[in-house]
Amino acid sequence: MLKVMKVLALVLFAVALALPMWMPNTVEGQAGTEALTTDMDAKTPNDLFNGFGALGTPIDECVAEPEPPTARGNGRFEDNKFIFSERETVEDGLGPTYNDVGCVECHQSVDVGAFSQTMEFRAGHITNGAFVDLWSWANGTNQKWIVSPNSNGTYTFLSVNNTGYALDCTAWGTSNGTTVEMWSSSGGSNQQWNITETANGIYKVTPAYASGIALDVSGASNANGTQIQLWQDNGTAAQQWSFIPE
Repeated sequence: MLKVMKVLALVLFAVALALPMWMPNTVEGQAGTEALTTDMDAKTPNDLFNGFGALGTPIDECVAEPEPPTARGNGRFEDNKFIFSERETVEDGLGPTYNDVGCVECHQSVDVGAFSQTMEFRAGHITNGAFVDLWSWANGTNQKWIVSPNSNGTYTFLSVNNTGYALDCTAWGTSNGTTVEMWSSSGGSNQQWNITETANGIYKVTPAYASGIALDVSGASNANGTQIQLWQDNGTAAQQWSFIPE
């Protein structure tokens, strides 16, 4: 009797395992809708509009001012795009003193929302030790330099924001990764640079006080916020610079 019960228990266990495979299963699903993307073509109308919320109509300030959103995610697309693309003045406050005169300046090539790259003096304030990094080209004064010749054949890079501040090698450093920053113009050799043309329109920039090191983009990156530094002279693209006169 005990043997029969064991066999019966084993059979029931096997049936319990097999039952889900014998019974048909119904699985409900839903089709997903892929989010819209931009073709980054400025000639395409409403290219960035993803269908959420109201599109609105293009803004004409002579007719009516744009209406800003009252909460995250609301407002009309055309109103919000106009505000994003709006150029600010000194009276408006933050815009001209942080990166550039409008959000779109750093996100407009080739279409609103895209980018390009340039070296800039971030935040545009004048403070000793201010960070110098790579950032999207926005044609701001914090991204422009006065290349001032010195009597010894070197050059000093002065900030267009304030010509009393110059591009400076921290503590006359010579090691890889030495920080390049803004500092009060002193005429010191750590603010003097040699500019050497290496190809048509391409230049190498090296500090006057040491040989074998050059102005360098960390990691050869083109990402916003990349550190500008000194590194062993290696002739790579990370150490090649162009000068665009105005």
